[in-house]
Amino acid sequence: MKRTLTLAAHVVLAGVLLTGCGTNAMNQNHNEVDHDHGHHITSSADIQESTSSGAILPSFLDGASEKTIVAYQAAALLPEALKQVPCYCGCSEIGHKNNFNCFIAEMREDEVIWDDHGTRCGICVDTALTTASLVKQGYEPDEIRSIIEEMYGEGFGEPTPLS
Repeated sequence: MKRTLTLAAHVVLAGVLLTGCGTNAMNQNHNEVDHDHGHHITSSADIQESTSSGAILPSFLDGASEKTIVAYQAAALLPEALKQVPCYCGCSEIGHKNNFNCFIAEMREDEVIWDDHGTRCGICVDTALTTASLVKQGYEPDEIRSIIEEMYGEGFGEPTPLS
């Protein structure tokens, strides 16, 4: 288990370095994923799937881009960081409270409930990858939030409430 998390951490960091930050979310290649796996579908049409840990990714990521997969891994490895960052894609309208909710609906010791919202949204993915990169560089949570707010504060959706 420890080895899997360590490997996942290295993949997240490598992915952040390879993909870089600041990719224009409007140009993000959205990945179409076959959702006929009997997963739970929320009232917002998001598909949710549970796994026994954050080291086990949901099957709806099969065929997803490496960038999207790395964003989901970042959510599992850095939940507290992503919970302190708003999302600006407009997902507050479907009840998301922060960028973490774009990838994970709930995380418990023995279960992670993944949400597929992030598979369809470049803003969510870019926000998570930027946050992971800034955490790696040693930025504090309030500094990260300020940088994300500056990036998306104008011309994007209402920020999530962070509550």
